[in-house]
Amino acid sequence: MKGMTMFLSALLCPILITGTPYGSMAADSPPSPPVIKGITSGKGPLPEPAPVPVTPPGNDGLLSGMIPGKYSVPSGWSIVRMQNFEGSQPEGELWGRWSGGVSTTKPHDGNKSIGGTYSGDQSSVDWVLEKNFTGSFNELYVSWYEYIESHARFNDEFFLMRLETSDSPWQEIIIDWYWGMDANEKSIYNGEYATLYVVPQGVISDRHHIKFDKPASGSWVQWEVHFRPTVGTNAGSVWIYKNGRMYGSVTNKTVTTTNMANALVQIGGTYSLGCWANTISGKEAWPPETCASDINLPNGCTENPGEGWNIGACYPIERYSPGWCGSFAQPRCYPKQPTLSNFKRFIDDIIVMKR
Repeated sequence: MKGMTMFLSALLCPILITGTPYGSMAADSPPSPPVIKGITSGKGPLPEPAPVPVTPPGNDGLLSGMIPGKYSVPSGWSIVRMQNFEGSQPEGELWGRWSGGVSTTKPHDGNKSIGGTYSGDQSSVDWVLEKNFTGSFNELYVSWYEYIESHARFNDEFFLMRLETSDSPWQEIIIDWYWGMDANEKSIYNGEYATLYVVPQGVISDRHHIKFDKPASGSWVQWEVHFRPTVGTNAGSVWIYKNGRMYGSVTNKTVTTTNMANALVQIGGTYSLGCWANTISGKEAWPPETCASDINLPNGCTENPGEGWNIGACYPIERYSPGWCGSFAQPRCYPKQPTLSNFKRFIDDIIVMKR
């Protein structure tokens, strides 16, 4: 009997060790090798499970992972402009404008980038290719790298990119982070989160929702924007890629009413530090003409941006510096509107193509 018991135990042991997993366990993925104390394969300990690989950048975009020093032009496309800020400033470009300029502080590749500080309402760090340098096109493609310091927070608007034409009628397309929000999409001053929109303005005024997200900060990010202007009703599209992966799109919509030939191209841009009020001297804060000298601050201010009326419209920009609603250190609706630390933004390795 004892011999029979030992025989059955020996027979059963491999079955328990190598048995087939049940149901969904087998369907999802194979389990890690079993580890049974005191038993080995005779060739040393069982290997540790392999670490989960870090997801690499994608290659969904036409220029994903490419820079001016290392690129290939897709079939049918041609280069309009490339810029890594290592040489002299060419005709038709603006480097930094209001709040920035060429810097060696944080290049993406090479030694230089455009960098600057956001310190208040209407601060702007950007690169611009002026009008009449893109020429005519059926589609436009813009790729660049961006770095935003990790302590950046958001309020009213924060431009990612902009296209503009002065041809009659005037139109622009802004890719724009809207409102400061918390993780639950509640509008707050100095929020870590925001919603990215594609915003046509001019003849068409609309917003196309792209994604609610925490704007990337603390590391370099590649953005790619593929723009097809409207030629006919519901024929325009905008595709946006982040680090080589599709981030969001607006397809088959009327995003313009012109072909946007010779459009200005702007990367980066304006930060709006909104200041919002419900009452002005006991009256509703509208129209702006009624509040030129009599805003009830700070009691009339709202607890969140986007509520009531933006009282920046009540004051000319010359009255406060920087901008209508004050500096990060002295916001117009303090203390309801908390102070905010200045932050830097850097832009590098730009490629603009068309076809």
